[in-house]
Amino acid sequence: MRRILAGVAAALLAMTVAPVAASADSGSGHSGSENSGSTHSPTALMDGYHRQLIGMTESDPWFFDDGCIGGTSKDDPLYMLVPSTDPPTSESACSVSDDAPIVITAAAITCWLPTLTAARDECETAWADPTTVLQQASVTIDGKAKKLSLSRVSGDFTFPDGAVFDVPGTETEYYGIASAVIVHGLNPGVHQVSVAFLYADGFQGATTFALTVVKD
Repeated sequence: MRRILAGVAAALLAMTVAPVAASADSGSGHSGSENSGSTHSPTALMDGYHRQLIGMTESDPWFFDDGCIGGTSKDDPLYMLVPSTDPPTSESACSVSDDAPIVITAAAITCWLPTLTAARDECETAWADPTTVLQQASVTIDGKAKKLSLSRVSGDFTFPDGAVFDVPGTETEYYGIASAVIVHGLNPGVHQVSVAFLYADGFQGATTFALTVVKD
């Protein structure tokens, strides 16, 4: 079993987790984004989130650091989530180009196994488990609540050099579920982004980001 439960301040892995961070381009093969018709479609953007997460390498420990990666251009979406730090991070900061899509994930689970069926079953079972089911998730920007959308994506992936969550070169199938919001067109300047979650077993977290939008 390989899975990462994000928005729970923990990585649930059947292995020892080292440091972290990567590029979504590290993986190969099909994914939901290939059928989306656009690299900025909701499906492609959410697929990119899961690929960024499982493809993390030691060069950028974003999941265990500031909870932000990307955002340098319109072709490099910014991905944000409550980081998994010890102690928990209540405040963070990141920056983004004004033409880059922003994907803010409040809660998610990503699973990878030798077959897509196994990865899907692992994720769906864990996501629906009444003892750990997601009870609350929220994203607000400058005090205004945003509507979250639930997505499911899948594909195949090859772990890059320096991968944290599995042996580099490992070929696998992944499946991901996420509750997130996709944002376009924030005005240049500093915005307050608050992300929070609560699961049935008591896992919870909340981080407020100072998000600086820079005019490209």
